[in-house]
Amino acid sequence: MSEPGVGSPPEALARAEVRSDGAAELIVDGAVFIPRLVINDIEVPSTNLAALLIEQEPRPASGVPQSGGGNFIQAVGPLDPGIPLGDLLPPTQLSYTPPEFRDVGIAEEDREPIVGANPLSLLDDDARPGGNAGGIGDDVDSANVSGVLSGSGGDGPLSFALSTAGAPTGFTYLAGPAGSLLVQQNGITVLTVTVNAQTGAYSIAQNAPISHAAGADENNILFSFGYTVTDRDGDVATGSFQLNVDDDTPLIDITAGADAAILLTTDDADTRGEATDSASSEANFSGVFNLAVNSVGADGLGTAGVMTFALGTPGGASGLLQGGVAINLFLVSGKVVGSTATSAAGVTIPPVPMPSPPSTEGTTTNPVRRSRVVVPSPATSSV
Repeated sequence: MSEPGVGSPPEALARAEVRSDGAAELIVDGAVFIPRLVINDIEVPSTNLAALLIEQEPRPASGVPQSGGGNFIQAVGPLDPGIPLGDLLPPTQLSYTPPEFRDVGIAEEDREPIVGANPLSLLDDDARPGGNAGGIGDDVDSANVSGVLSGSGGDGPLSFALSTAGAPTGFTYLAGPAGSLLVQQNGITVLTVTVNAQTGAYSIAQNAPISHAAGADENNILFSFGYTVTDRDGDVATGSFQLNVDDDTPLIDITAGADAAILLTTDDADTRGEATDSASSEANFSGVFNLAVNSVGADGLGTAGVMTFALGTPGGASGLLQGGVAINLFLVSGKVVGSTATSAAGVTIPPVPMPSPPSTEGTTTNPVRRSRVVVPSPATSSV
């Protein structure tokens, strides 16, 4: 076998021709010589090569025979028919417009910040210097005076800011340094509220005792502080937190001593005669009582700068009787008065009677006992 792509010696074939009389004549060794053509170990059939050599290759069905690869009798015509393709097929004209590239970014949903509830904060005047622990209605000294304000969501980092609106009656909210809030009463800063603008961390400090409404034991004042939470693109949410400040009350403790040596004589001149009268219907009990403990508390003394005392009584039955009728105790004009009346509306303090002549019209076995007691020692205090 020959090498691929190398021709072999030609083979002789018989050649048949037709004579003019129509008889076929075989000419031995008259055939053309056909070379052997092997390409990549594949031999081209000799009949195909012979057909090419004797001009018997396939012909087109019509038109001028074109070259079959080995027959160049007819010249190959031009590929262009002579009519410009651009005029013949306008839609097929090629054109190219480079695309325009733009950075459209990624569409993000606009999220707004949200604010939830915050715990109630507590402070007590008791914890101030000089304060008195305990008392009626007392609260814990402090609770939730530091922490982190509620605020989340939004786009990007959040910022926190306190508001100066919403001060209770008698107080003023002022903007302080570094975004803090100053709470003033009568021009005195009593509270300072601070908040971290980046984290929302807050703290509440009491700078001075707070003056509460008088006469309500350890009552409370409620403060409400507003704040805003703002995100990167300016969306704002509002929130609030509250502070309850408990009052401090004065402390007093009175001890009682022996009172056997103190006599009170009543005036019975109108019922039993002048001989039973005494020149005095008053008695001094000041030596009986002793002020054991005395503390005005964190609020200090009042505007006068002194401590004052006043009598007080729970009222009701005294345990004494007048003609079988109970004598009740009332507080009238700062004095404790005993009367058979059932309410303080009609009770008056009778003047000290002057001696009068004895009555001759009759006698009574139930004298009316009228008495007035002056007790200068303290029972209650006010500051």
